[in-house]
Amino acid sequence: MNFHIPKRLFFLILFFNGCITFSFSQPPSITAIQGPVIVCTPNSFPVDYTVTTNTSPNFFSWSYSGPSNLILSNASSSVCSIIFPVSTQNTSYTLTCIVSNGSGSSAPFSIVINIFEKPTVTFSGANHFCQGSSTNLSASGTIFQASSTTITYNWSPSTGLSSTNSASVTANPPVTTNYTVLVTNVVCTSTNYFTVNVNPPPVLTASITPVICKGQNATLILGGSGNSYSVNGVPTPFVSTLSPTITSGYTVTSADANGCTSLPSYLTLSVNPTPTVTALNNPPAVCKGQSSLFSLGGALSYSLNGIPTGPTGSQSPLTTTSYTIVGKDANGCESSPVVQTLTVFSLPLLNINLTPTIICSGETSTLTIVGSSGSYSLDGAAVGPYSSLSPSVTTSYSVSVKDTNSCSNAVLTTLLVDQCTGIRANSQAANEFSIFPNPSKGNFTLRSSVNRKISLCDQLGRLLKNLEVQAGTENKIESLRAGIYFLVCEQGQTIKLVVLE
Repeated sequence: MNFHIPKRLFFLILFFNGCITFSFSQPPSITAIQGPVIVCTPNSFPVDYTVTTNTSPNFFSWSYSGPSNLILSNASSSVCSIIFPVSTQNTSYTLTCIVSNGSGSSAPFSIVINIFEKPTVTFSGANHFCQGSSTNLSASGTIFQASSTTITYNWSPSTGLSSTNSASVTANPPVTTNYTVLVTNVVCTSTNYFTVNVNPPPVLTASITPVICKGQNATLILGGSGNSYSVNGVPTPFVSTLSPTITSGYTVTSADANGCTSLPSYLTLSVNPTPTVTALNNPPAVCKGQSSLFSLGGALSYSLNGIPTGPTGSQSPLTTTSYTIVGKDANGCESSPVVQTLTVFSLPLLNINLTPTIICSGETSTLTIVGSSGSYSLDGAAVGPYSSLSPSVTTSYSVSVKDTNSCSNAVLTTLLVDQCTGIRANSQAANEFSIFPNPSKGNFTLRSSVNRKISLCDQLGRLLKNLEVQAGTENKIESLRAGIYFLVCEQGQTIKLVVLE
């Protein structure tokens, strides 16, 4: 029997049970190369490619064609590791593998590996802001051929983002958030991270006296975690004084070192109006010694020159006087001071003179009135400045004057009237009673032949002194001031004494 043995076919003749057995061996063939055909660079680890054959070869040979900067490891193993360099452009490599055994080598088996550049992600925008605000963020994917390659974006999480698939977004998360941005240029993907720090608003405390009276001040005290404050948009220290004239509202905010503003605090300061006090004096002017009634209104309680008083009362000042009146209402608000003046007119001047002050029955004395301009009266009857008086007995008169302010002044005077029997008998009694010297400088000597009781009176008839003169003795009257005096004896005798200057 003839056998045709193909070229490169080796056989082994085995004797088995007296029979001849032929075993043939052939070169291996490659069925596939397993590994990625698209590679994104840069990558930080080798990429493995594994060859699959129909037999078990004992020799492997890997090679490539393309840019010369590829690094192959384990090129004689079934698994080849390749480090791809950073690509400056999209490119490709052809990876080829040949396997061999004792029967020969396989046909070369190749795959094409396409290399793409990973996009580089950069960010712009504020990485911190105040809670409640927002920031504009931009992710920029950069590749060599960016002008011809579509780049897509994917942001996560979506919290506080205006979009999750745009290059530029508006972010206003309620708290600090870490965003992940996935950038893809068709086949290659790159991931980067951006943290937005959200600063909470400062805590604000504000206190104020809730109610004041018009014209009073209220103290505003601010505090919290902020370091600056504003009231109705105007910078304000942490302690300030407010003096509104009507009920007013205030918007208070604070800011911290990060420039964050607190939630506004709204305060209302109520302003109670002050009472308006009315004051009336009746009459508004009085003469000295008279009283005026006052009447107050417009408030609940009052003070007069700082002293509590009722709504009505009387005043009797000796001179024109001003009174400061303050009223207080049910809210405890005090009125503005009201000054009320009570005019007090002085009494008119009045001086009178009786000449003489002692007369005998049937004689006349002249009353002279000297006083302020106005009208005069004598016992209620109108008189002029001079009047003649001739009473038959000692008489008292009321003399008064009334000025243009209707203020009156009055004095009482007495005209002494004597029957003058002693004077008429004076020549007969001359040897019984004598006074010398008369006139004098104020010192007189009295002599009498009988015991006498004598009264010393001034020219107005007022009793100055009572004397008892003993018969046969001398009695002294001394130190009288200049003027006219009268000695009146109990027997009715009257003697006029003249004291010279």
